[in-house]
Amino acid sequence: MATKKPQRITLDKEELKAFKKRIRERGALCDQDYQFIDAMTDAVEALTQALENKRASVTRLARYLFGAPTETAKNVLPKDEPPPETPPTPRKKSPGHGRNGNRAFTGGRRAKLKHEQLKAGDPCPACPRGTLYELALPATTIHLEGSAPINATIYELERLRCNACSMIFTASAPDDACLQKYADSAIAMVAILKYGRGMPFYRLGKLQKSVGIPLAPSTQWEIVDAGAEIVRPSFEALIDQAAQGKVLHNDDTTMKIISFLRESDPESERKGIFTTGIVSLSDEHRIAVFFTGHHHAGENLEELLRRRAHALQAPIQMCDALSRNAPKTATSQHI
Repeated sequence: MATKKPQRITLDKEELKAFKKRIRERGALCDQDYQFIDAMTDAVEALTQALENKRASVTRLARYLFGAPTETAKNVLPKDEPPPETPPTPRKKSPGHGRNGNRAFTGGRRAKLKHEQLKAGDPCPACPRGTLYELALPATTIHLEGSAPINATIYELERLRCNACSMIFTASAPDDACLQKYADSAIAMVAILKYGRGMPFYRLGKLQKSVGIPLAPSTQWEIVDAGAEIVRPSFEALIDQAAQGKVLHNDDTTMKIISFLRESDPESERKGIFTTGIVSLSDEHRIAVFFTGHHHAGENLEELLRRRAHALQAPIQMCDALSRNAPKTATSQHI
């Protein structure tokens, strides 16, 4: 049923004040008062209907209350005179380095530059009395450069040969280059881009090849696989810390791993593969750990809670109502 459009009635302050006074004193109402009350009733009904339909907008409510706007430049200004054009005010640039100050660039390389002509202790060139001293806070400027995620340094080792005995003498390479070809920082960057930022190995390989530092996808997997064993003790420590949390969120999703597809779980003969994410909340930290395999979220949570200290109370578990999200043993308060 269409809502009746409310009649628009305009009252100035004095008329509205007199109307309220007649209402409060229960005085005799005139025909104009009843007309105003009827218009208010229609307006309330129209507003209620608009809100119930969940289609009310600020513009529609304004039209209900105040009617359609009429004082536009087209109606107010003479037709033979174009509307005046206001020149845009130039926006003054704020001093500084923009959205992020120099303190936000904690990972940037800092270079200290000395004055080209002066140093601390020299007489002031602007006055004959003063002596220059170094300020504790230097002036700063920021220069951003683009580079590949993985950079390479090629060491050209000088070789010398004896013209008599033909013995060759080669310069020594830096210790880092002698120990390993792929630095720990390069392994960590590939792992973060892949598992932390979702960049596939083949996409990173194309990017590296385009900038002249090739890094094949198979090589990326090999160095990340080897590096994972190095950081495994840290992962185990995170699991121990996550088990002590007060609130645990857990859920899982399906996952495909080729090596897992060819085998089943020896205990349950389950062939499905799942990745379980568990977020542990405590007073100071928030820890997220992930498990991929044949176990469901509840089974992985139960395995994690086995590392929980016996003196602690059962944690609060936050998950959906899926039965496989809850551990089989009553080791948590399910919500």
